[in-house]
Amino acid sequence: MNLDHLRQKLIRSARGIPANDAVPYAFEKRVMAHLKTAVPDRWFAWSQALWKGALSCMGIMLLAGVWAIAPVSQNESSENLAQDFEGLLFSSLDAGLEDVW
Repeated sequence: MNLDHLRQKLIRSARGIPANDAVPYAFEKRVMAHLKTAVPDRWFAWSQALWKGALSCMGIMLLAGVWAIAPVSQNESSENLAQDFEGLLFSSLDAGLEDVW
């Protein structure tokens, strides 16, 4: 089947049909305008919500990055922080072992 030949044949037959005034002027524009107002666009609502979420996540990421890069004050050293963390971690284990034994 030759698609170009079929297309040309359909176009010739469509052009042979006389114009009909039964359809009112700008009918398709009124239908399309009604469809736009009648059906809420769910994809638009989703995209708005996702963009707002992405922007808030970007703000949180930037704040966390600035906080992570900020210099540590002179009275706090990394060794002291490591010792404090280790003490905090093992304090919960020590409290539980006393009750068991």
